[in-house]
Amino acid sequence: MRALTAVAVLAAVTPLLLAVSGKAAVLHPLPLDDPSNNDDDPPAPVKPPRLRIAHITDLHLDPHYDPTAGADTWCHARTAQQQQKHDIYHARLFDAAGTANVPLSWRPSHAAAASSVARYGRIGSPCDAPMVLVKAAIELVSQLNVDAVLWSGDTARHDRDNKLPRPEAEVYAANAQCAALFANATTAPVFPAVGNLDVHPHNQLAPPPDSRVLPRLAASLSPILRTASVHDDFASTGAYVADLAPTLALINVNALYWMAENARVPDCTTPDSPGTHMADWLDLQLSLISRANRTALVMGHVPPATGPAPSTHSGNGARHTPFLASNYKPACATRVLATLDRYAPHVAGVFGGHVNDDSTLFVARDLATGAVGLVDAEDLAKAVEHGAEPGRRRGVVDGLELRVPVFAAPSVIPVHAPAVRVLEWDEGRRVLRGWWQYYLQIDEDGERGGVPLPGEGNDRRW
Repeated sequence: MRALTAVAVLAAVTPLLLAVSGKAAVLHPLPLDDPSNNDDDPPAPVKPPRLRIAHITDLHLDPHYDPTAGADTWCHARTAQQQQKHDIYHARLFDAAGTANVPLSWRPSHAAAASSVARYGRIGSPCDAPMVLVKAAIELVSQLNVDAVLWSGDTARHDRDNKLPRPEAEVYAANAQCAALFANATTAPVFPAVGNLDVHPHNQLAPPPDSRVLPRLAASLSPILRTASVHDDFASTGAYVADLAPTLALINVNALYWMAENARVPDCTTPDSPGTHMADWLDLQLSLISRANRTALVMGHVPPATGPAPSTHSGNGARHTPFLASNYKPACATRVLATLDRYAPHVAGVFGGHVNDDSTLFVARDLATGAVGLVDAEDLAKAVEHGAEPGRRRGVVDGLELRVPVFAAPSVIPVHAPAVRVLEWDEGRRVLRGWWQYYLQIDEDGERGGVPLPGEGNDRRW
């Protein structure tokens, strides 16, 4: 897991990440009337609580996944008999209004030729995730003793198979199925985000009333949208605010309105653009957080950039570390980064998925030019290897002041080892203490087991 090594290199120079290892345990105050206390001893000081937050992303549930089919058919059945069963299943799954009738747990008979049976998914392939893997990931969350769950989108399968196109109803059905699984698995609040595969067609989203997608998606997620205000905000904008702790709030943004591939909305160059409205809303929410002297976690499925940079590290002007190209439309990227930079003391981190890898970026300010951009932790580590010097104060390296960390969690879809991340928020110090990663090891045959993967001390077998 490449980002953890890079973060370890940076831990000495940035105050944004105080710890990346340790034991995942919830620390509770010792009751003063505990009979184990010695009356002759002074009472133990009450420690501020620590909040455990699970981050799960990119489930990409595929109801058509066939464990005997190969990656060349996207792990979909191709025999006439199996195609007939798919057709029968679809007729039972969706009613005329596109509402799911039965759970997405059906499996066809296994007649397609393949070299192995990949029950938990074909790791490293372009196939999406089987139900057994998605259920295992959500059940894991229920066992991790967390106080909240960030679910950062992309729950439906990719629309890659031109012989089995993805209907719009399947998008809502996949989200409804997973929302029900979460509701049954954990009592912790679950906070969803809109992924670019959670809309139809994928990547394309216009706001209501021009599009019916957000209201229908909110209806699918209703088991976990616990308050009327969150439900209504999600249905109208895909964004909402929720309290996690007295000093901590979650700001969920709809990053699809900024995403470069979304042709349904323009760039943030006009005041009536949905992207401009979303950027204005983020600015307003962070200003309220700042005035209240609170801290925010910002969540959105699509991160503002993807790293590491493809360039060499021979230098970029006075520094070695390049700014990354943004995943957002140009004007939207400028607005969002400026807002995050302005309110950096009150933003503990930005959380998303989309890249199917665990990566750590930083919103950073060039101390020589004042320019604000995004850098990858791995690029910073390479810059240090190539002679870049840490600054005289913490949080500065290679002439860059690291302002806000941007975390993309590893995915459940088995591009790499499927994983769930657990973050720990220290309410007393008002910092993220670190994270622990729980991964499911899948061998080349798509089964659990095998030798442990190499990793840092905060990785755990699932």
